[in-house]
Amino acid sequence: MAGAKTVWGSMYVGTGPASRIKDDAVVQEMFDILQRHSVAELDTAQSYVTSEEFLGRMGAGSIFSIGTKTGGRRVPESMRNDELVKRAHESLRKLNVEKVWMSSTPCRSFRRETLDDS
Repeated sequence: MAGAKTVWGSMYVGTGPASRIKDDAVVQEMFDILQRHSVAELDTAQSYVTSEEFLGRMGAGSIFSIGTKTGGRRVPESMRNDELVKRAHESLRKLNVEKVWMSSTPCRSFRRETLDDS
C-alpha cells in the first residue's frame, strides 16, 4: 500500500481580508519548504476569495499540481454542468495553469484544451 499523500491547504494565502499570508517572500519560502518535503499538491477553493489569483501570480502551477473547489452543496447551482465548466475556466485563468482538479459533486478534472472545444 502506498503512503499517504500530503496536500498543502492554501486557504489563508491571498490578499483578501481573511488572508493571513499575504507576503510573496513568505509564500515562496513555504513553497521551498514544501518541495524539500516532497509535497507536490496544493489545495485551494474559489471561496477562498483571492487564493487562486495569488497562487497563479506566484507561479504555483509550474511547481505543484493544484486542486480547487466549487461552492458545492453550499452553492447548489455550482454543481450544474454549465456552471462547472464556467467555474473551471475561471480557475484555470486565475491559477494560470493548463489543468486543474475541481472538487465538486461529482469530482471532475478539466484541461484547458477540452474546455475550449465546448
